[in-house]
Amino acid sequence: NIASSDVTYTLSDAGTGSASSPADYSITTGTLTISAGQTVATLALGLVDDAYYEGTEDVDLAISSPNSAATIGGVTTHQVNITDDESLPTLSFQAATSS
Repeated sequence: NIASSDVTYTLSDAGTGSASSPADYSITTGTLTISAGQTVATLALGLVDDAYYEGTEDVDLAISSPNSAATIGGVTTHQVNITDDESLPTLSFQAATSS
């Protein structure tokens, strides 16, 4: 359904993901608005590019506290996967034998 007035709601980090802010990502949380007549809103999740291999991590986002123009549906959290762009480190010896 499309709301006839602005919908405000609270966006927060649920704190249950394996990634951590600000080391792995940044996001603006707080009260956000979907304008009247719109059905979607876009948010920016800034990723931190570091030099460490960490594997795939995730961020769990939660919505809550809509104003009277909307109600919360059945799904109130969303998991975002962050795929690491660093390679898995390689370990080796300098020589096969020693004395």
